[in-house]
Amino acid sequence: MRGRVTFVVVAASLICGTASADPVAAGDIVRLSLYGSNGTALARFADGGPFRMDLAGTAFDFLTFCLERDEYFIPNENLLVGSVTESAQNGGVNTNSGDRISGTTAFIYTMFRMGTIGYTNGVLLQEAIWHLEGERTASAAVQAFVQAAAADMVRWDWGANYLGGVQVANMYRGANYTTFAQDMLVITRVPEPGRVLMVGLGQLLASRGM
Repeated sequence: MRGRVTFVVVAASLICGTASADPVAAGDIVRLSLYGSNGTALARFADGGPFRMDLAGTAFDFLTFCLERDEYFIPNENLLVGSVTESAQNGGVNTNSGDRISGTTAFIYTMFRMGTIGYTNGVLLQEAIWHLEGERTASAAVQAFVQAAAADMVRWDWGANYLGGVQVANMYRGANYTTFAQDMLVITRVPEPGRVLMVGLGQLLASRGM
Protein backbone atom coordinates (compact mmCIF):
# COMPACT_ATOMS: atom_id res chain seq x y z
CA MET A 1 0.00 0.00 0.00
CA ARG A 2 2.87 2.38 0.72
CA GLY A 3 4.14 2.07 -2.87
CA ARG A 4 0.73 3.04 -4.26
CA VAL A 5 0.44 6.08 -1.98
CA THR A 6 3.92 7.24 -2.98
CA PHE A 7 3.04 6.91 -6.67
CA VAL A 8 -0.10 9.02 -6.22
CA VAL A 9 1.74 11.81 -4.40
CA VAL A 10 4.51 11.97 -6.99
CA ALA A 11 2.07 12.05 -9.90
CA ALA A 12 -0.02 14.77 -8.26
CA SER A 13 3.07 16.86 -7.60
CA LEU A 14 4.03 16.60 -11.27
CA ILE A 15 0.69 18.11 -12.18
CA CYS A 16 1.42 20.97 -9.79
CA GLY A 17 4.67 21.77 -11.56
CA THR A 18 6.64 24.88 -10.70
CA ALA A 19 4.54 27.75 -12.07
CA SER A 20 4.95 31.07 -10.29
CA ALA A 21 3.80 34.63 -10.85
CA ASP A 22 5.97 36.40 -13.42
CA PRO A 23 7.86 39.50 -12.25
CA VAL A 24 6.66 41.66 -15.16
CA ALA A 25 5.13 45.12 -14.83
CA ALA A 26 4.48 48.19 -16.96
CA GLY A 27 7.72 50.08 -17.54
CA ASP A 28 9.94 47.01 -17.45
CA ILE A 29 12.49 46.35 -20.19
CA VAL A 30 12.42 42.73 -21.39
CA ARG A 31 13.96 40.60 -24.11
CA LEU A 32 12.52 37.67 -26.05
CA SER A 33 14.72 34.88 -27.33
CA LEU A 34 14.32 31.65 -29.29
CA TYR A 35 16.23 29.37 -26.94
CA GLY A 36 15.78 27.75 -23.56
CA SER A 37 17.71 28.86 -20.51
CA ASN A 38 20.04 25.87 -20.94
CA GLY A 39 21.05 27.03 -24.44
CA THR A 40 19.27 24.26 -26.32
CA ALA A 41 16.80 24.95 -29.11
CA LEU A 42 13.11 24.64 -28.27
CA ALA A 43 10.51 23.02 -30.49
CA ARG A 44 8.75 26.06 -31.93
CA PHE A 45 5.98 26.83 -34.35
CA ALA A 46 7.30 28.23 -37.66
CA ASP A 47 6.58 31.86 -36.76
CA GLY A 48 5.51 31.57 -33.14
CA GLY A 49 6.53 30.34 -29.71
CA PRO A 50 7.28 29.24 -27.23
CA PHE A 51 9.77 32.03 -26.57
CA ARG A 52 11.79 32.84 -23.48
CA MET A 53 11.17 36.20 -21.83
CA ASP A 54 13.94 37.74 -19.72
CA LEU A 55 13.87 40.87 -17.60
CA ALA A 56 16.95 43.02 -18.09
CA GLY A 57 19.33 42.78 -15.16
CA THR A 58 17.59 39.85 -13.42
CA ALA A 59 17.91 36.09 -13.40
CA PHE A 60 14.16 35.50 -13.84
CA ASP A 61 12.99 34.01 -17.09
CA PHE A 62 10.02 32.02 -18.33
CA LEU A 63 8.42 30.65 -21.48
CA THR A 64 5.62 32.49 -23.23
CA PHE A 65 3.62 32.58 -26.47
CA CYS A 66 2.61 35.11 -29.14
CA LEU A 67 -0.96 36.35 -29.16
CA GLU A 68 -1.02 38.09 -32.52
CA ARG A 69 -0.21 37.31 -36.13
CA ASP A 70 0.87 40.66 -37.54
CA GLU A 71 3.17 42.18 -34.91
CA TYR A 72 6.81 41.29 -34.51
CA PHE A 73 10.07 41.64 -32.59
CA ILE A 74 13.75 40.98 -33.17
CA PRO A 75 15.17 38.27 -30.88
CA ASN A 76 17.17 39.72 -27.98
CA GLU A 77 16.22 43.35 -28.68
CA ASN A 78 15.06 45.52 -25.77
CA LEU A 79 11.27 45.77 -25.53
CA LEU A 80 9.25 48.05 -23.28
CA VAL A 81 6.27 46.61 -21.41
CA GLY A 82 3.69 49.35 -21.93
CA SER A 83 0.99 47.66 -19.84
CA VAL A 84 -0.11 44.32 -18.40
CA THR A 85 -3.82 43.81 -19.04
CA GLU A 86 -6.44 41.15 -19.79
CA SER A 87 -6.43 42.13 -23.47
CA ALA A 88 -4.05 42.45 -26.39
CA GLN A 89 -4.17 46.22 -26.87
CA ASN A 90 -2.53 46.79 -30.22
CA GLY A 91 -2.54 45.01 -33.59
CA GLY A 92 -3.49 41.52 -34.56
CA VAL A 93 -5.71 39.83 -37.12
CA ASN A 94 -8.63 39.86 -34.67
CA THR A 95 -7.65 42.85 -32.50
CA ASN A 96 -9.52 46.13 -32.64
CA SER A 97 -9.83 48.31 -29.54
CA GLY A 98 -8.75 45.39 -27.35
CA ASP A 99 -8.85 41.63 -27.68
CA ARG A 100 -9.46 40.00 -24.30
CA ILE A 101 -7.86 36.58 -24.09
CA SER A 102 -10.17 33.60 -23.81
CA GLY A 103 -10.50 31.60 -20.62
CA THR A 104 -9.23 28.51 -22.44
CA THR A 105 -6.09 30.36 -23.53
CA ALA A 106 -5.43 31.28 -19.90
CA PHE A 107 -6.05 27.70 -18.83
CA ILE A 108 -3.80 25.94 -21.34
CA TYR A 109 -0.98 28.44 -20.79
CA THR A 110 -1.07 27.82 -17.05
CA MET A 111 -1.13 24.06 -17.63
CA PHE A 112 1.91 24.41 -19.93
CA ARG A 113 3.83 26.42 -17.35
CA MET A 114 3.00 23.85 -14.68
CA GLY A 115 4.23 20.99 -16.87
CA THR A 116 0.86 19.23 -16.76
CA ILE A 117 0.71 16.00 -18.75
CA GLY A 118 -1.05 16.64 -22.06
CA TYR A 119 -0.15 20.34 -22.11
CA THR A 120 3.61 20.30 -22.74
CA ASN A 121 3.72 20.48 -26.54
CA GLY A 122 4.68 24.10 -27.21
CA VAL A 123 4.08 23.89 -30.96
CA LEU A 124 0.55 22.60 -30.39
CA LEU A 125 -0.15 25.26 -27.76
CA GLN A 126 0.96 28.13 -29.99
CA GLU A 127 -1.37 27.06 -32.77
CA ALA A 128 -4.17 26.47 -30.25
CA ILE A 129 -3.70 29.96 -28.79
CA TRP A 130 -3.85 31.58 -32.22
CA HIS A 131 -7.00 29.58 -32.97
CA LEU A 132 -8.63 30.58 -29.68
CA GLU A 133 -7.78 34.23 -30.22
CA GLY A 134 -9.16 34.28 -33.76
CA GLU A 135 -5.76 34.78 -35.39
CA ARG A 136 -5.72 31.73 -37.65
CA THR A 137 -7.74 28.67 -38.65
CA ALA A 138 -6.55 25.52 -36.90
CA SER A 139 -6.20 21.96 -38.09
CA ALA A 140 -8.68 19.33 -36.98
CA ALA A 141 -6.11 18.01 -34.48
CA VAL A 142 -5.67 21.44 -32.88
CA GLN A 143 -9.42 21.99 -32.73
CA ALA A 144 -9.80 18.63 -30.99
CA PHE A 145 -7.10 19.64 -28.48
CA VAL A 146 -8.89 22.93 -27.79
CA GLN A 147 -12.18 21.12 -27.24
CA ALA A 148 -10.53 18.67 -24.83
CA ALA A 149 -8.90 21.56 -22.93
CA ALA A 150 -12.25 23.35 -22.64
CA ALA A 151 -13.77 20.14 -21.28
CA ASP A 152 -10.96 19.85 -18.72
CA MET A 153 -11.59 23.41 -17.65
CA VAL A 154 -15.28 22.75 -17.08
CA ARG A 155 -14.75 19.36 -15.44
CA TRP A 156 -12.14 20.73 -13.04
CA ASP A 157 -14.21 23.89 -12.38
CA TRP A 158 -11.16 26.09 -12.64
CA GLY A 159 -12.56 28.99 -14.66
CA ALA A 160 -12.58 31.45 -11.79
CA ASN A 161 -9.02 30.49 -10.83
CA TYR A 162 -7.51 31.20 -14.23
CA LEU A 163 -9.44 34.17 -15.60
CA GLY A 164 -7.42 37.18 -14.49
CA GLY A 165 -4.51 34.97 -13.46
CA VAL A 166 -3.07 35.07 -16.98
CA GLN A 167 -2.70 38.44 -18.66
CA VAL A 168 -1.00 40.11 -21.61
CA ALA A 169 2.26 42.04 -21.65
CA ASN A 170 1.59 44.73 -24.28
CA MET A 171 5.03 45.67 -25.63
CA TYR A 172 6.74 48.32 -27.72
CA ARG A 173 9.97 48.33 -29.69
CA GLY A 174 12.22 50.75 -31.58
CA ALA A 175 14.66 53.48 -30.54
CA ASN A 176 12.00 55.38 -28.57
CA TYR A 177 9.69 52.42 -27.87
CA THR A 178 6.92 53.83 -30.04
CA THR A 179 6.35 50.86 -32.38
CA PHE A 180 3.90 48.15 -31.36
CA ALA A 181 5.65 44.83 -30.70
CA GLN A 182 4.28 41.32 -30.29
CA ASP A 183 2.12 40.92 -27.18
CA MET A 184 2.92 37.95 -24.91
CA LEU A 185 1.21 35.94 -22.19
CA VAL A 186 2.32 36.27 -18.55
CA ILE A 187 1.14 34.66 -15.32
CA THR A 188 0.04 37.18 -12.70
CA ARG A 189 -1.62 34.87 -10.17
CA VAL A 190 -0.89 31.23 -9.37
CA PRO A 191 -3.69 28.69 -8.65
CA GLU A 192 -4.06 27.49 -5.08
CA PRO A 193 -1.60 24.59 -4.53
CA GLY A 194 -4.09 22.60 -2.47
CA ARG A 195 -6.73 22.79 -5.19
CA VAL A 196 -4.22 21.74 -7.83
CA LEU A 197 -3.17 18.75 -5.74
CA MET A 198 -6.75 17.64 -5.21
CA VAL A 199 -7.55 17.85 -8.92
CA GLY A 200 -4.36 16.01 -9.82
CA LEU A 201 -5.14 13.27 -7.32
CA GLY A 202 -8.71 12.97 -8.54
CA GLN A 203 -7.64 12.72 -12.19
CA LEU A 204 -5.05 10.09 -11.34
CA LEU A 205 -7.48 7.94 -9.36
CA ALA A 206 -10.09 8.25 -12.11
CA SER A 207 -7.59 7.11 -14.73
CA ARG A 208 -6.79 4.05 -12.60
CA GLY A 209 -10.47 3.20 -12.11
CA MET A 210 -10.34 3.78 -8.35
